[in-house]
Formats: sequence, C-alpha cells, structure tokens
Amino acid sequence: MVVLTSMLVTSYNYKMDFYMYDSIDPQGLYNSIRNIKLAAWKLNVIRDANGEPIIYSFSLSGEQTNRSYDRIAG
Repeated sequence: MVVLTSMLVTSYNYKMDFYMYDSIDPQGLYNSIRNIKLAAWKLNVIRDANGEPIIYSFSLSGEQTNRSYDRIAG
C-alpha cells in the first residue's frame, strides 16, 4: 500500500489539495492506473506450489468470484 500510495502522490506532483484550475499530468496518472490494475491482476493469478492463491484478493476458495474489487482498482 505504501508503494501504491507514493506512486499516486507522485502522479499528482506531490499535491494533497486541489483546486479548480490545478492541472494533473495525464501521462503520470495513466501510468499509475495501469500499475494498480497490473497489481490487482498479479494478486489474482499468483499461486503457491500447490496451486492455491497466495493471497485471496477476489474471493475465498469455493465462493463465487467477486470482480468488483478488480473494477474498483481499475
């Protein structure tokens, strides 16, 4: 989370307060969104030696997959 947070803060030029006429670097924001989407995908596909997910990022074993987490992250 620290890495994702610092990446987003960097894409906003280290600003925490925004006003109507402030500008945002579109390429930096796009890169951050792409990296977050990649991290969400990686959490979903990484497996241990037994084929079990290392981290249950979308649902527990045996449950229907909840893709809303992926949509929120994207």
